[in-house]
Formats: sequence, structure tokens, C-alpha cells
Amino acid sequence: MNYQEQKQHSSTKPLLLAKLQKNRYAFDILMLLFMSFVLLGGIWWIITLYGTLTDAARYQCYAISFTQGVSALEELPPSQCIFMSSTESTILTQAAILQDLKSWHLPAWMINFVSSQSQTQPWHTLPYEYPFLSLLPFLAGLIGPLQWYQIIFALWMILLAIGFYFVVKRFVSRRTAIAFGLFLTTAGLVTVGGRFDLIPALCTFVAWICAQGSKWKWAFVLLALGTLFKIYPAVLILPFFVAQQKRSMERWYSWRRLEGLAIFTGICLGIEVVSLLFSVQDTLAPLSYFALRPDQIESFSACLLWMASFFHVPKTYIDSYGSLNVLSPLSPLVSALCMLGLVIGLGATFYLQWRGKLSLAQSVFLTLLIIIITGKVFSPQYLIWLAPFAAIVYQSSYKRFFYWESVCLLTMLIYPGIYFYVHNLSAVPLLPIFYPLVSVRNLLILGAVVGLLRQASSAQLEDGNEQESVAQGYHSVNPG
Repeated sequence: MNYQEQKQHSSTKPLLLAKLQKNRYAFDILMLLFMSFVLLGGIWWIITLYGTLTDAARYQCYAISFTQGVSALEELPPSQCIFMSSTESTILTQAAILQDLKSWHLPAWMINFVSSQSQTQPWHTLPYEYPFLSLLPFLAGLIGPLQWYQIIFALWMILLAIGFYFVVKRFVSRRTAIAFGLFLTTAGLVTVGGRFDLIPALCTFVAWICAQGSKWKWAFVLLALGTLFKIYPAVLILPFFVAQQKRSMERWYSWRRLEGLAIFTGICLGIEVVSLLFSVQDTLAPLSYFALRPDQIESFSACLLWMASFFHVPKTYIDSYGSLNVLSPLSPLVSALCMLGLVIGLGATFYLQWRGKLSLAQSVFLTLLIIIITGKVFSPQYLIWLAPFAAIVYQSSYKRFFYWESVCLLTMLIYPGIYFYVHNLSAVPLLPIFYPLVSVRNLLILGAVVGLLRQASSAQLEDGNEQESVAQGYHSVNPG
């Protein structure tokens, strides 16, 4: 190659790189347009079918009753907020709390303070199934007319999903971000824009990013914030704590080894105290709400009860706690077996993580899988929690990617598919196709747990390395 050819080649090289980079951005734009179109279509579909009986409509009831008092709910359709006077919402009443305070001989000023928190007044009604910070996304939907609340709320969540995509791309890779986007839009067709689970999911993911940069204080701060939006991130303290201990160079009795846990506890207690100042009744309500819930029809335990019915074990379906649930004489036994599975699964996960056979991302993913598959409730929005970590764990193999995508597709077929097929929701578990689909989906999730644990147990000891692109993401933008 002569000088002129070399000069021409060197001048065209930057143009080719710029064109390639431009095409990459164009692909990102197409991906985000696809996500926006699908998620907006999904939320418009559910609003058209259910109207004011959606989860976002419940959030509107909470937001208005908090800012204006329960009496202001008269501005909404009568059926929209009827759940706030249901049996589940009044399990822990103010009268019962006052009676307990008197029996404990607590000071009169404390009893008077609790009795003054009337829910008929503004600022004293909190969500009875969610922590205090969940009010923040609920209030964000009030920036427009009341009749547009659900659309405004959905737009906030879809914008958050777009930002989430770029966070994954920035700190991991474009390939992982694409996997995340596909998992999210498939499993979360109607739940991403209709519920607020993206917020705690983003908190846990950014906490993981901070942990990759050894920014443990911020990691535990974000875990605390996620917990105060929705309780589930609290279970991730253990994998984060194990990862911190493995990487710490401090002496075993050093305060810095426990600093993250102290920060997490301090933030949670501080916000809970603030919540108590608004409403003692509603701050304590989520504890009794989750403790008394029966098995939801999509849970793995409900599948076991369905299988037991073939051996003439009776079961009953009831509509309670905002979902369809199943009751059976075997419910206590199945709950005990699921609890045993929870202990064994989490114990194996943290043991393998401590030995360096599981990365933090894998341990977080496994922890969430085990919590979901052994829990009494399986709601489709739970896959939103898993989407970013599933993308990290499964994006390296097309076979694994399609394995998890099949879980997402089955979830979409179940909800909204089957639920929207029938007009009477109480008939959903009676459809012949319902429990076979739910059982296959749940068995695939159980298979993912077993597969990851087996793979980790036979793996060589690692040095706790994660995705290299994440650690590099603190210093330079990942070009992938």
C-alpha cells in the first residue's frame, strides 16, 4: 500500500467507526421505542378492560386519602376505593392498638397521640400493604387530572424503565441491556406500567453496581431505600453482607465490617419512626397483612395443593387480600415444606457464595428465585425484580437466555393472557389450562434454582470476580 492509499485508508477509518457508533445508537433507539410501544399498549389494554379496578387505581386511592383525607375519595367512582374498607385492611385496627397500649401501661401521652391519628383527616392514611416510601410514586401520579392518573403513573414507570435500560448498558453491556429489555417487556407487559416494582428493582441493581466498586455504604443505603419502597430487598442483606466480608481486608472485629448493616438498620428505623408519626396503625399493618395471607393461586405451594386434589384432598378458592387464593387441609404441611426449602436453598446459596463459587449477581438472583418459589404469593410483577439479574446471569448463552425468556412468556400467557380471557376472575383457577401452565412455569423456576446450585457446586473456586465491565464502568463508558 502506497502513501496515498494509506492516507485514504486512515481518513476513512474514523468515518467507519462513527457510522458504526451511530448505528449502535440507532439500535438503542429502536429498542427503547419497542419497549415504550409494548408497555404503553399493555397498560392501555388493562385500563380498557378493568377501568378503576387496577393496581394503579388503588395507588390513586392511597395518594388522595393521604393528602386530603378519606372523605376526599368521594371524588372517585364508588367501586374504586372500596378495598380500603375491606376486612383485610382492618385486621389491625386503631382500637386494638389502643387496647394493647393500655394493657402495657404505656404513658398517657403516647395513647393520646395514637388516638389522634384519625384516618378521616389528611396525612394519617398510609398503604396498609406497603411501606411508607411507596407513597412517593403514588403521589407522582397526581400531577394531572384525576381521570388521567393511571396513564400519568404508567408514563413515569415507562420513563424509569428506559432509564433502567441505559443504566444496565452503561455499567454492564449492551447485550445485557437488550436481554433485560426483552425480559422486562415480556413478563411485565401490563405490570411495568401498572405497578411500582421497577423502583425497588432499580434500587437493588444500583446497590449491586455500588458493591462492584466496593462502595458498600451506598450499597446498603440503596438496599434500605428499596426495602422502604417494598419489603423484599431486605432479604438481599445476606448476599451483600457475605460479599462485603469476603472482600474486606479489615480485621474480623473491625467496625467497618458491620458499618453497612448499621447504615441499613439506621435508615430503616429512621423512616419507620417518621411513618409512625403519620399513622401507627398503617405502619404496623403490613406485618399482619403478609403473615395472614393464604396461598395465592399462582404460587408453587398452590400448585402442590392442586396436585393433591387429584388424591381427593379438598380445596377452596377465595377472593381476599387483593388476589385469588386457595385453602386446603394440607396448607399447613405445604407451608412447612416450603419453609424447609427456603432454609435449605438460602443456606446452600450463601455457603457457595462464601466459598467463591457464586458471584454476588448470581447469589442475588438465586436468593430472589428461592424467596419467590417458596413464598405463599407469586405475582407476575415479581419477575420485574429478577429481570436485571437474570440478564446478567443468562445473557452469555442463547440457550440460557431462551430458558428464562420461556419463563417470561409463560408468565405473560398466565397474566394477562388467561386472566383477561375470562370475565369472572373467580373462574380463572377452574380453567383446565390454568394450573398446567402455572405448574410448568414454576417448575422451570425451580429448575433454574437447582441448575444454578449444581453448576456452582461443581465449579472451580473463584476469586469473587463479577462482570469485568461493571467494575470498568466506574471509570469509562462501556462502548459495547
